Amino acid sequence: MNSTRFKGLALFILAISQLVLALDYTIIFVAMPSLGNELGFSANHLQWVVSAYSLAFGGFLLIGGRLSDLLGRRRMFMIAIGLFGIGSLLGGLAESQMMLIVARALQGLGGALLRRQRYR
Repeated sequence: MNSTRFKGLALFILAISQLVLALDYTIIFVAMPSLGNELGFSANHLQWVVSAYSLAFGGFLLIGGRLSDLLGRRRMFMIAIGLFGIGSLLGGLAESQMMLIVARALQGLGGALLRRQRYR
């Protein structure tokens, strides 16, 4: 019974982490007009806010699986949540275009590492 409850809690935590990833990826589209105005993005440069996340996410997705095998799933989950959280904090505190783009790339890295946990 105890292991069943532990597995249920682990599944719940993974599901919540996937919800956070999905919300983050979609909410940026709602915030883009405000970001463009506040940080002085041109229409061409504003696309990098989305692209930085997508490029880092896609680029590190396979590496996340290998690192999970080497370091352990629990450790990689904690690292991934930490990277995603730091990226979110930096994005919220961003005062320049470059800082926001780097923060989004860091979120993409954390998201890729976190996403690999789902398939293990």
